[in-house]
Amino acid sequence: MNLKIEQDEKGNKTIKNIKYLYKFIEFIRQLADKHNVKIQNYMELPSIELIVDGTESIFNKDRTIDNVYMKKHSLAMFFNSKDFSKLIGKPITIKNGEYLAVVSKGNESRDYDFPKFISSPATEKETPFKYAGRLIFNGSFFQNAGMNAYVLSEDDYNAFTKDLSINNYNNSVLFDVDKATDTYAFASDLKAETIKRTPKEMGKYTSYDEYVKKRYESAGQKYFMDEEYPSGEGSLKLTPDNNQLYLQWKYYPNFKILQSQDMIKNTAVFLMLFIYVGIICFTAVGIIAYTRGVTIAVNHKQIFIDLNRLGANNDYIKFCIRNQLKKVFSYPLITGSFVIYLFNFMIMVNNDGRIVHSEVNALLINLCLLAVCGVYMYLIYRLTYKKFKEIIGISK
Repeated sequence: MNLKIEQDEKGNKTIKNIKYLYKFIEFIRQLADKHNVKIQNYMELPSIELIVDGTESIFNKDRTIDNVYMKKHSLAMFFNSKDFSKLIGKPITIKNGEYLAVVSKGNESRDYDFPKFISSPATEKETPFKYAGRLIFNGSFFQNAGMNAYVLSEDDYNAFTKDLSINNYNNSVLFDVDKATDTYAFASDLKAETIKRTPKEMGKYTSYDEYVKKRYESAGQKYFMDEEYPSGEGSLKLTPDNNQLYLQWKYYPNFKILQSQDMIKNTAVFLMLFIYVGIICFTAVGIIAYTRGVTIAVNHKQIFIDLNRLGANNDYIKFCIRNQLKKVFSYPLITGSFVIYLFNFMIMVNNDGRIVHSEVNALLINLCLLAVCGVYMYLIYRLTYKKFKEIIGISK
């Protein structure tokens, strides 16, 4: 869970999406005991939000777009190399003045626009930093925050924490559980309790950025995220039964067991609808192809009979039948399956210029579906071929 820290009017450190961190941690342990779940490898991973440079697209009234580079563009999440090394279980070597970019497996070859300047929200002084490479990490606890994640040396991290507002601190609570496949009820209750304890104003979308908001307001403009997506309303209504939160909520608590099982549950309606429509379409295609083939046989029956009387043997007549049915079965199958498959492949490539592991799996699944489609159409073809021969009087 990614927990946002803020400072209240009395100067107490509190958590924006739960009232008190340690009180909630105690609740986690009590809930784990209730469900007979054993918590393992518990840790708290602090991070800070710093300003990085970047390019913003400005939409003009004349419908043109200007890409404007800013040395202070938006916020990004930064970890201490000492803390992050404990998380991944191996030492991290990084020099002062450099940073590592945290990327997930499969995205290590992707081209990123890495920052060249890092600024503290307290001073907004631009400090040049050098990109020192990628750090592969498949965890998703910080990805909901909608920020890029980086790792700094311990000295640089501590230097940025000086005079930094408590509003720019995060504290991620991480833990494993024994027999994860049996902990769905525990994870579900914990997620529901987290959402219940979250104040409405923390219902922010993943792309919500406090510094971008500050930039807009300092220029006398209203931040569009506040106008178009009010906190805690619409699809981000903070209720445990809102199944849209995991897609868009900045502080959504991540549980692997819920991700794996709820994803199927949340998409079950769409999946069933797709299967239902697919069955109807396949049935319609089979009926249309069979009817078209039989219609050709009926309309051209006399021609085939005359060919037989003129001395054409059965092999030649069967050759003519196959040529007629090829137009009904082969050409539509190639156009409707392999051409679309190629189009799907081109979309994946042109989307970001690469094919990741998940997309390879999707292409393989689609290829298997094409094979099933081919077998189905072949069976319809054999049935139509047999009926065609019966109509024109060829039994063998």
